[in-house]
Amino acid sequence: SDMLPATMRIFLPWLPTSMAIELIGSLYADNRLPANALFPILGLLAYGLILAVIATQRFRRQTWEQ
Repeated sequence: SDMLPATMRIFLPWLPTSMAIELIGSLYADNRLPANALFPILGLLAYGLILAVIATQRFRRQTWEQ
């Protein structure tokens, strides 16, 4: 992340891949969650919920059109 421009580093912690890497990396390295694990866990849950709602809405629209 140090090689990225400053504007990209602002958005990097909000990406789901960064959240997952933070959690998984700490589990592999230290065999425990990081001290600030609440933000990545809640962030990944929010992404999952949002994508589930979008998928549900799209599935419903496709079944109605047929």
